[in-house]
Amino acid sequence: MTPPNPDVSCTSADIQWPKAELDTGTRVKIRWTLLPEGCGLTDERNIEVQATAHNSGADPKKQNSNKRRVGQDKTAITIPHNCDWDPDPTMGTNIDSSVAIQYDFSALGEALGDSKAGTAYYTEKVNHQVGVDADNCDVTDTNPVVPYSQIVGPADEDLTTNADGSVTGSSMASVYTMAKSQKVSELSEPKWSTELSIAYMNIYITTVIDGARVNKRINIDPVATDAPYNVGTNGADGKYDSWAELQASEYRDYSVRTNYTERNKDGITEVIPLGSNFILRLGRTGPHGGPNWTLKSYSVNQ
Repeated sequence: MTPPNPDVSCTSADIQWPKAELDTGTRVKIRWTLLPEGCGLTDERNIEVQATAHNSGADPKKQNSNKRRVGQDKTAITIPHNCDWDPDPTMGTNIDSSVAIQYDFSALGEALGDSKAGTAYYTEKVNHQVGVDADNCDVTDTNPVVPYSQIVGPADEDLTTNADGSVTGSSMASVYTMAKSQKVSELSEPKWSTELSIAYMNIYITTVIDGARVNKRINIDPVATDAPYNVGTNGADGKYDSWAELQASEYRDYSVRTNYTERNKDGITEVIPLGSNFILRLGRTGPHGGPNWTLKSYSVNQ
């Protein structure tokens, strides 16, 4: 693979659309490759984009993909379906065993400033096989405790939303959230509960002291025996027994950071949703967990 060249701007994309043999109603991937090969992507261009899939006879007629940044190279979307369709056209309202789905990813071209945005280059019609109702109908959707778009690490198809809304995964993951309040003193205490593995949280904060930018990291770790609320590596910059004590400390007037979009964690480069400053770590290694986790509840002052 050619390493990115920041001197060559990404101006277009080659899109890999879902294959025709995939059934309507299934969750699939749309992938893309930025062009020219080895190009560099600026922060201005690396914005969230969303694809659509449409069929006038489906219910609903249009499906939207997960929002993903241009540099993330893939997103997930549900192929439109209708519960009155049937793989056997004599049994359903469809007139054939396949139906035409119109995909549109013009938003990707627009983000890249591609002159072909809004043209057929960023659209595709695929005749998908009609899916079986068992996987798509007579099921009440349950909203997950956090949207999949906020969970970085596992692919969407590797996550499960349970009947109670909890989300289960089997690999390391991070939940990214943007807090409304800016100062540490204004933040409500983050709350979450997990099973199978004990999660911890990082909050990235910043201030200016004597004209110099100072960045710090708050750590909230339920299994820390000396101080579950601390600042810096192993609490080197402060240890506190409670959230209230932390908020009353020298860090009360620090602000949450919003000026970074990427972080390398355990060798994995994570693209962080713009402005995220609360990062919940799931699937920790060591005696207090493992790769399997279930996020039961989650609350920050969004």
